[in-house]
Amino acid sequence: MAHPQDQYKAWFLEKIEFIPTETSEILERYSGISRDEVTEHVERVFLTPSLTRHPLYPEVLSRARSGQNVLDIGCCFGTDLRKLIVDGASSENVFGIDIEQGFLDQSHVLFRDADKVPPITLVAENMLNANLSSSLQPLVEKMDIIYMAKFLHLFDIDQQHNIMRKAVKLLRRKPDSMIIGSQIGNVHAGSYPHRVGQYPGTSYYHNTKSFQDFM
Repeated sequence: MAHPQDQYKAWFLEKIEFIPTETSEILERYSGISRDEVTEHVERVFLTPSLTRHPLYPEVLSRARSGQNVLDIGCCFGTDLRKLIVDGASSENVFGIDIEQGFLDQSHVLFRDADKVPPITLVAENMLNANLSSSLQPLVEKMDIIYMAKFLHLFDIDQQHNIMRKAVKLLRRKPDSMIIGSQIGNVHAGSYPHRVGQYPGTSYYHNTKSFQDFM
């Protein structure tokens, strides 16, 4: 019987054949890694920014450069946050949340910025918890833009509502505050089994109408 992970072997590369220019730029300009070391460094943990491909990135960057705060929920290694800094935002205005403290710790190894001043703010938080932790209290009503990419679709509809209620508490109470991102959807909105079979439960995939109703 084939192992469940066999289906992913076709996607695996022993050696990285191409590194996007924006990824190299972050590691060279932000992390101070020489061009000759970039490939070897990235082979340890491959990463590519996604926020730059969002149609609202120019607005996000402009507002971050002007001192507004941007929060990435489900930030993993915080690649998008470092890209904002490379593009001119201050590290004082970018924030990240992820459930895995190990991802956040490893991100400082990856980007060699544990000692940078001012430091980037990364918080380990389970967004499924009913209430905001004490670590997030300083961020309440302080965020101008919240970014969630490939995140909401991991959860069922009740969990998604809980996540959004917590996220809204972090937004400033002003007309131009916004939540943006990208998620997996389906033309037939509904609950679907998790794509990785060993995880129990379901994910809720939205279509345009269901997501508008959800918001």
